[in-house]
Amino acid sequence: MAEAVGIPDHRHWLVLSFIVDRAPQTQLELARAVGIDKTTLMAILDRLERDGFVVRSFSASDRRVRIPQLTDSGRNACELIRTRRDEIVSRRLANVPEAEQERFRALLWQICDTSSGAQ
Repeated sequence: MAEAVGIPDHRHWLVLSFIVDRAPQTQLELARAVGIDKTTLMAILDRLERDGFVVRSFSASDRRVRIPQLTDSGRNACELIRTRRDEIVSRRLANVPEAEQERFRALLWQICDTSSGAQ
């Protein structure tokens, strides 16, 4: 699904989704948030920037620090991927009663919350 808009793999999508969903953060903060090392993040950001999905600006408080931000293309790609993802999930869960779907989603969020706190 992401490949259709030029996002090569899940790590690139993960980085984009963290940029779109959070307040501006430094590259180091982003690396920590997504759980990848700085070198890997730099390679991912280089590719995303080359492909026009992000730009990196300098921090106003420290010119050595760069802050990745989505471009319009990056925002559009995120929206398209999320729309397609939601359509696929809806199709997969179509035969599951709504109450069960709600419990399933709540459990997934609980797992995510527990996982993020364990770091």
